[in-house]
Amino acid sequence: MQLHTLKGGSWMKELKKAVMITALAAFVVGPVSAEEMPDLSVMMQKATKFAKQSREGRTKGNLGAIRSALSIYYGDHQGRYPTNLSELTLEGRYLRSIPNADTAVAGENPTSAVTIIMGVQTEEELIGKLKDTGGWAYVADSKSPLWGWLVVDCTHADSKGNLWHRY
Repeated sequence: MQLHTLKGGSWMKELKKAVMITALAAFVVGPVSAEEMPDLSVMMQKATKFAKQSREGRTKGNLGAIRSALSIYYGDHQGRYPTNLSELTLEGRYLRSIPNADTAVAGENPTSAVTIIMGVQTEEELIGKLKDTGGWAYVADSKSPLWGWLVVDCTHADSKGNLWHRY
């Protein structure tokens, strides 16, 4: 079974099942040397790291998809951004739905929630208004030089050490 083709967390269930089958086989066959048996803790660490990076990659892709939809909307509406991201989903013209952000940060669950940011003039002010929801933050203020900006509403770093809101 190819684990990378399984959706959601089902690949982890399949991996755990494979580990259990391997352990059962080792019990039935008898003791095996350390050289013959892979280190299961290393396998689980690698699987956990892969899962986190996969979730992060999906979020970065979703960020790009929403930004693309915003750009197209901007062109279609004579240089105006939507007042909120739900306008992108009306009749499915730009997006069918707002996709989830999943930062894989402890305490932040996958969410498509959007924090509307108003009254910011600089990127530093925008960062100061982030709520660490793990969702999206959108500058909807037409008077702001950041109007139309979309960032991940998270001040933590991803697995590569990059701050989420800097993407």
